Amino acid sequence: MTPEGEVKNVLKKRLLKIFGEDAYAFWPVQMGYGSRTNDCILCHKGCYIMIETKKSPKENLRRAQWYVLWRVVKAGGKAFVIDNVRDAATFDPNAPGLTDTEIVSRFKAQSGDLSDARAGPDSLQRFDGEGDR
Repeated sequence: MTPEGEVKNVLKKRLLKIFGEDAYAFWPVQMGYGSRTNDCILCHKGCYIMIETKKSPKENLRRAQWYVLWRVVKAGGKAFVIDNVRDAATFDPNAPGLTDTEIVSRFKAQSGDLSDARAGPDSLQRFDGEGDR
């Protein structure tokens, strides 16, 4: 199992422990077709949650991953990045999640664009094409 796969596996067990069968969780396997999304799409009693997993805090999210998280937050859902097994094992879906400004700030810091994140998500423009990996 890959290190990111281990994070996902621990998170799946955590979600099952928290929600049992009372939530819908979808773990898409991206094959290059259709719209891009993140690792886990979760819905529980009207709350929509998007989760991106990474094997470590050192692994960067792609622009499209940040963009999807931002879109979910703007639509009223919650967004989380889980980048280690410990956080996966203690995940709390009732936590506030990332804000739209935090998502833009983290993307800009990761990409080296340290301009004012409050100016908006200009650098998170949707990427449907190439060059986003």
